[in-house]
Amino acid sequence: MQDSEHLGIFYDMFKKKGVNGEKVVKSLNDLKSFINPDGVISKDYVDGDILLARSAWEIYKNDNIDLKALGIEKYSDKHKELVIQGAKEIADTVKSNNLSNK
Repeated sequence: MQDSEHLGIFYDMFKKKGVNGEKVVKSLNDLKSFINPDGVISKDYVDGDILLARSAWEIYKNDNIDLKALGIEKYSDKHKELVIQGAKEIADTVKSNNLSNK
């Protein structure tokens, strides 16, 4: 649930002029430098958000996805859902692969 909320926020940020995935990732990386190791938020948690943001951006900006064939209009609620669900799938796969390699 939390991933979906964060992905929704990232999507809304991408829609703003001048905001892209790299800017979001840079902000999240900057945030990590202020994390208190004894605090509520861990660096691993922020790394998870970075993975989600990168995954969402790759889908959001991908012109090779034929939205018309899918019956989806860019910037619509369906488009947002496509980006959110796709990014979750990518992030879950990456996390699973990382666990398998340990």
